[in-house]
Amino acid sequence: MIFTGSLNAEGFEGWLSKYLLPSLEIISVLIMDNAPIHRKNVIREMVEYLGIR
Repeated sequence: MIFTGSLNAEGFEGWLSKYLLPSLEIISVLIMDNAPIHRKNVIREMVEYLGIR
């Protein structure tokens, strides 16, 4: 995925749900920092919805 400009929370969450999470085939660890675009509650809900721990 290539884009120009700044990345916001919606763009990050779109990339996460469309590209990263579906590609996880082995046990993986998702490490997030405290960047404002990393809305932990939204990301946690997406991960749990997909059955990823």
